[in-house]
Amino acid sequence: MMNELMESMLDRYLAGQSTAEEDAQVHKWLEQTADTNNAWSQLKPDEQKEWLAATYAGIQQHITGNGKVLRFNWRKWAAAAAVLVALSAAIWYLLLDRKEKPEQGTVTNTVHDKPPGSDKATLVLANGKEIQLDTASGKVASEGNVAVFNGAGAVSYQGAGEAMAYNVVRTPRGGQYAVILADGSKVWLNAASSLRFPVSFPGSERKVELSGEAYFDVAHDPKKPFHVLVNNAEVTVLGTEFNINAYAEEPAARTTLLQGRVAVRYQQQNAQLQPGQQAVLQSDQLKVVETDTTAAVAWRKGFFEFDKLDLPSVMRQLNRWYDIDVSYEGSTPNVSLGGRIGRNLPLSAILTMLKAQGPQFRVEENRIVVLPSP
Repeated sequence: MMNELMESMLDRYLAGQSTAEEDAQVHKWLEQTADTNNAWSQLKPDEQKEWLAATYAGIQQHITGNGKVLRFNWRKWAAAAAVLVALSAAIWYLLLDRKEKPEQGTVTNTVHDKPPGSDKATLVLANGKEIQLDTASGKVASEGNVAVFNGAGAVSYQGAGEAMAYNVVRTPRGGQYAVILADGSKVWLNAASSLRFPVSFPGSERKVELSGEAYFDVAHDPKKPFHVLVNNAEVTVLGTEFNINAYAEEPAARTTLLQGRVAVRYQQQNAQLQPGQQAVLQSDQLKVVETDTTAAVAWRKGFFEFDKLDLPSVMRQLNRWYDIDVSYEGSTPNVSLGGRIGRNLPLSAILTMLKAQGPQFRVEENRIVVLPSP
């Protein structure tokens, strides 16, 4: 519990959201533990947060063999800092500290920070009426004999009907939401995604349509196969957990299986997946690969998981989650990024952690400008 409290406080400190008391506590911890050549005390006050961000990012990027983040072991923290303190030799992107004012006569660049995404979505009823789910709660609609309830980041359907009325839930950039279908299946939508589905399943099959990315936990019903239509492909399941990433801007659509079994069909191509496998649809070719499922479902657990990922792929994720545009100044840096970073951090903290691995950025209003490699 103490480790979790420390991490939570560090997150707030680096994001510029901590209280004066929390600032003092962070400084006290560092003075007591970061004794590697007195690294902390030898830094100037305006350099200490840069050093901490770099060291913290390095620790966050160390992943254990089973895919879990190494939690802080504060008895060994100084040893980790000894290895990672070399990162401070780089020119870090300084997190904006709102408590400090620039000295008179100095010229500063305004840093436009962005909060992380949150639970927000729009529900479109069968008659075309739209309901903003992030501001509605309780029973929000009825579709025949089916009642629609909303709350705690999820919209749910209760009841059974004979008519095939369809609803749509769509998330904006910077939003996520969950849908509990009438059969009990659960679907979690990532940012900039949409799900079209019947409010009940009276027939012999269950069929939904996806755009973007979603994680599915399908209720088992061998008499009613569950079908997901996405990018002209079809994923068929009986009862399972899987993730589909099929954004139009991504070079490939990926279906990753965690539990159960699924079949993926595209044109005349068919693939059967076992847990730990991924169906990749790219350039009209469907193939099955073995994969570590951690990265595919990290967003559901509140993380960005980068495993030797190229910079444009990383920036597309930030574009969707922080609702911010991305442009490139000059050639795109050829870097491979790795590590796990919480999706609950403000954009400035994410960029600081990424910058520890080489890329440089400039933030302008609602845009990240990726700078060319020096």
